[in-house]
Parts: sequence; structure tokens; C-alpha cells
Amino acid sequence: MNKKEIFKKVIVESQHKKFNIIPRDLSLPLDIGKTITLYGPRRCGKTFLFYQTIQELIKRGIPFQNIAYINFEDERIQPFSKDDWDVFLDAYLELYPDNTGGKTYFFLDEIQEVPLWDKFVRRLSEQPDFQLFLTGSSSKLFSGEISTALRGRTLSYFLIPFSFKEFLRANEFKIENNLEYSSSRHKAKKLFQEYMKFGGFPEIFNKEDDLKIQILQGYFDLIFYKDIVERYKIRNFTLMKNIMRYLLTHFSSTFSFTSYYNFLKSSGSKIGKDTIFEYISCLEEVNFIKLVPLFDYSLKKQTVNPKKIYCIDTGLVTAASFQFSENRGRYLENMVFLELLRKGKEIYYFKIDNNEVDFLITKKGRPEQLIQVSDNIEDKKTKEREIHALMTASKELNIKNCLILTDGQKFDIHEDGLKINVLPLWKWLLE
Repeated sequence: MNKKEIFKKVIVESQHKKFNIIPRDLSLPLDIGKTITLYGPRRCGKTFLFYQTIQELIKRGIPFQNIAYINFEDERIQPFSKDDWDVFLDAYLELYPDNTGGKTYFFLDEIQEVPLWDKFVRRLSEQPDFQLFLTGSSSKLFSGEISTALRGRTLSYFLIPFSFKEFLRANEFKIENNLEYSSSRHKAKKLFQEYMKFGGFPEIFNKEDDLKIQILQGYFDLIFYKDIVERYKIRNFTLMKNIMRYLLTHFSSTFSFTSYYNFLKSSGSKIGKDTIFEYISCLEEVNFIKLVPLFDYSLKKQTVNPKKIYCIDTGLVTAASFQFSENRGRYLENMVFLELLRKGKEIYYFKIDNNEVDFLITKKGRPEQLIQVSDNIEDKKTKEREIHALMTASKELNIKNCLILTDGQKFDIHEDGLKINVLPLWKWLLE
């Protein structure tokens, strides 16, 4: 079978494929005049969001003949040469020569695997009859690189593993009004504990706990070898893997490059501080971790102060550290970070004197909301500490919107003219 016939076979297969999709809350624009790029960590569900988008097109009356999906990791189309772009296009047009007057939607998955993809995409994006959707693996294609390659012709969307709301949907759990008072609340809380421990990667759903850990450990290794070692040509395997494990065991905590460098130095390591900085920057670039800066009106102070570490999924922490029961408060905090990230918030932490607030949310650089996260605040000292930190920060920044998120408590605190809402995290995640 020649290459053109192979392309025809792949295209027709994609158009008749049946999808079992758990709907995501992120929706991609369908007709915006720009190429749409979807990026994010491995195994987070980018391909299935493409399937969801295809279903939406069909619901809107777009004929299936006007939609083509192709995964460039498909071994049947390998090797792929620069001339194969025209072969692919000819194959599609020969299949549907009567497609005139309507728009054609191409979904190009793992496009970084083939040469001159950017030139092909630019060529088609200049034609009004084509709407293109792209994904690329974190190991070879990032949002900034896509924007550069396509010279402003793309809009990029960031996808991470399932939110708690999506996780409930995957478990066929119906979210009711006033859930905390319904008979379903116990099941919701049980699912919340499962989600907190094992995270939101779609592949682990409905698996036994041991198999979940095994899958997540496989993801850790995949990120290490494919996204880090292969992409950045890392030579010091041991150091990089140790850094990855160190960051996971210190998640939801402040991280100082200098302190970590001194720790390694005291252990006999001869690695330079610049190398540590470079390695951690790589881990953030491939969306393994995220670093949150201290809020300060001085950009210099933001840069030099320690940052807080959060992992892109709590399941990776569980798989790498086996310390779940000891770190419930930090798991809760990481979950809050991920939800704020999904919502596109500008996220900082704040510290004044010895009072630290877990999250300071800004809008266009202006402080807007303060959020503390605690396993529970039944202990008097814990409650006083959390309230005092919020009150101090509220006065310093002139913020009245203050929130404490806990594992299960709900009430309001009125202190010195300031109202602080206390909410269960699971409830906040569903709002």
C-alpha cells in the first residue's frame, strides 16, 4: 500500500472511531481564525479533549467528512518526509473532492514528530477553508515554541489532569445542590480522599491502588527519560532524579536554590549552583512542577526570595514519596494551587514578619484575595496562627476577601472588622 492510501485509511478510521469521553471543563474555540494549540503534561488527556471537540463539531452539524484526525506517532505513516505533507493533503482531498464551500477541521496530534510541521501549518492557516488544532508532547513542543514557530497565528490552551469536578464526573457522581446536606455527601467525601491521594490522571481511574501507584511511577520515569533526559541531553542522571524526588517530598513548601546548593555541597556533591537552577527550570518547563514567587511590589525581591514548590498532580507525590498520611495539609494546599492554575489566576504567596499566607491572588498585579489552607483549625493555636496571618496581610495589602480552606469545616470568623470565610476544600472545588 502506497503512502497516499495509508493516509486515506488513517483518515477514514478516525472519522468512524467511537469515543468514550469524560467531558472536560476546558472547551476549545471552534471557529476563531487562528490555529488552536493544546499543550500540557503527558497523559493528562489532550487527545481525548480533541475527541470531545470533534463531537462538539458534529453536534453543530459539521459533516464527519469535513473533520480529520491524525496522530503522527502512528507507525503506519512513519517515516514521514517533508513531501508527505502534500501527500496527506492530496489523500484527504481525493477522499472528499466535493467538499467545497465548507470549512475543513484538521486535528494534528503529536505534530512535533514530523519535519516542517510549522511551515505546513502556516500554509494552511492562511487559507480560510481550514481550521487547525495541534497538540505536542511536553518533551519537544511548548507553548512559547509553538507561538514562535507560527509567528502569532496560534492561540494556546494549557491542560492539566482532571479537576475534582471532572473526577466526580468520571465516577458518574451527580453533583447536587446543597451537596453537604444530601445523602450523597459521604460518597463525595470518600471520592475526595481518593482524588487527593492519587490525583487526576485519567488512566488511573477505577484501578486498584497498587496499580495506580505502578502507573504513576511509570509516568515519573517517562517524564524523567523522555521530557528531561532526551530533550535537554542531561548527563547527570543521578542528580536530576534526586532533584525530582527532593522537590516532590518538599511539595507545598518554600524552596531556596542557595540552601539546596549548600545542602548538596555539604553532602560532598561538586555540582554548581547554575546547574541546579538549570535543572529545576527544565522541570518547570515540562510542567512537572510549578514555582510560585513571593508577592512584593519590587520585582527584584520577588526574584531573590525563595519560591514555593507545587507538583502538577498529587498522585505523582504519592507515587514518589509514600508519605500521604503525614502530609494531608500539604496535599490540600497543592490541590488549591492546581485549581487556581486551572482558573488562570495570578498566584503568589505572601509573607510579612513571621506571618505567611499560602496564596495571594492578584488581578493585573493588584492584590485581590488571600487564601490559607489547613488540614483543620480545631486546634486553638493553629486557628490563631491562621487568623493572625490573614489579618496582618489584610491590613498590609488592604484586602477584605479572605478565605480559609480546610478538610471539612465550614463557618465564618469575624475578627476586628474582618470577615474570614472557612470552607471545606471539596466544596470550594465544586463552586
